[in-house]
Amino acid sequence: MADKWQDAEVVELPAPIIPRGLCPNCGDEGRLIIRTMTGADRSVTRRCKCPACSTLFIELQSPPDESDLDDYAPWVANGWQN
Repeated sequence: MADKWQDAEVVELPAPIIPRGLCPNCGDEGRLIIRTMTGADRSVTRRCKCPACSTLFIELQSPPDESDLDDYAPWVANGWQN
C-alpha cells in the first residue's frame, strides 16, 4: 500500500509560526491539521487536509531566528502555542 502523503504538495511557510498556508489546489485558507511534527531545530512540519476540496498537503515551517522570537514572544507568554 502506497503512502498517501508521498505525492502531497509541500507549502513552505516563513518563520515565525504565526502564518498559515493556503491549499495548493483551491486556495482555501482553512485546513485540518492531521499531524504536527517539530524538528530538533524547531522547524515544524504539518500534514494537512483542505476541508473545501479534500486535498492533502504538507506545511513546512522554517525554524525561527533568534530575532524572530521577540516577534511572537507575547503570544507564548499569554498562553498561545502552536
